Amino acid sequence: MIESVKRLERAGADFILIACNTAHFFLENVRHSTHIPIMNMPLETANYLNKHHYTSVGLLCTDGTLKTQLYQKACAHHKIDVMTPSENLQKNVMNGIYAVKAGKLSKGESELALAAEILINQGAEAIIAGCTEIPLVLRSTKDVKVIDPTVILAKEAVKLVYELEKLNI
Repeated sequence: MIESVKRLERAGADFILIACNTAHFFLENVRHSTHIPIMNMPLETANYLNKHHYTSVGLLCTDGTLKTQLYQKACAHHKIDVMTPSENLQKNVMNGIYAVKAGKLSKGESELALAAEILINQGAEAIIAGCTEIPLVLRSTKDVKVIDPTVILAKEAVKLVYELEKLNI
């Protein structure tokens, strides 16, 4: 990742986005290797949740993202409770993610929808789709609001581009 960031810096990038949720675990180390800003997807997501007055959300993500507590730490800053699947339910989440990666979208959707429904029933106001594969099959319904960190990051990047243009940078 550091070499990729250095390559982008040499190419003249104004800022960097990292689309992979789990890769944000390495964000601070990568930031020390460059002078250009790197946007933080979990933090931007937490800011969005705070702005929209969420107090309790469910998190569906990979085991790696879950263990690193990227979203839990970012949301704690705003006193937003992040509910996570039980150990057994997390297996369904991973099965769903692997199914999507394998192109088995209906299997992936059923595994992930089950996990989302359980977290909603436990009190989550919305579900963070904390893996880029999840929003491919899990969408908001009348019962479940799905928060897509990739979309939030993209929208914030567009805002940043407009700000840089105003400053003629």
